Amino acid sequence: MKHLLIVAALFGTLFISEGVSAQNQSRPQIEKESYIINIQVNGNRVVIENAAPKATIQIYSILGVKLKEYKMPVNGDDLQFDLPKGCFILKTDNVVRKIAIK
Repeated sequence: MKHLLIVAALFGTLFISEGVSAQNQSRPQIEKESYIINIQVNGNRVVIENAAPKATIQIYSILGVKLKEYKMPVNGDDLQFDLPKGCFILKTDNVVRKIAIK
């Protein structure tokens, strides 16, 4: 009985994954411009380069409290700001990074 349940679970998983991959293939893929975000920390200065224009940069404490929010410049310039000593989480649309200010 135990083996029968395991086999049934495996077949169910197999059929579900096949259905999901078939659905993904039938939908048209919309490609977004990819930006490789570069985050540099020098002292207490944080520099964010190559993020999408108008992207929102959110700064969180390690406890998950939102501290600040910035918008990337439209003209493609870098975003620079200062943070106090501590550990922070930087979040954009699809990138999350931990940084430490010493």
